[in-house]
Amino acid sequence: MGTNYYFMSRNKELMQTCFAEKSEWVVLGEEYTIVDEPYLGYRCHLNKLSYGWRPLFQKHRAFDSFRKLEVFYREHQADLEICDEYGRQYSWEEYFEMVYAHSRCQPEPMKWVYEVTTMSPDKKYWNDPDYLFDWTEGEFM
Repeated sequence: MGTNYYFMSRNKELMQTCFAEKSEWVVLGEEYTIVDEPYLGYRCHLNKLSYGWRPLFQKHRAFDSFRKLEVFYREHQADLEICDEYGRQYSWEEYFEMVYAHSRCQPEPMKWVYEVTTMSPDKKYWNDPDYLFDWTEGEFM
């Protein structure tokens, strides 16, 4: 078990532009879900923190490293909130400190990710270039 963290937004245009394939007629490949908790809006999974793992982040079209995630957040912070699966909201500084502190306590990469990637060649996995964080493509929670 662990705790999942998300971007929440009411800005449909931002979420469709940055987290989906949008054309004039259709939106496909959404990397977000529409939810009604903690409010009606769009939720995009960021990462999971769990005892025994380094922080595990989900790659999106908009970012594939923590530095790119921070740049994206800073550019769009007026339309984004960071919250956990229980609805608690975090400032960027609180979020960063929590994730960073977790990575310092859990220095080993996740063993099961290596097993999954060797069994499933379509799943990709990498270490963040700047932090003791792990990244993966595709959904997990």
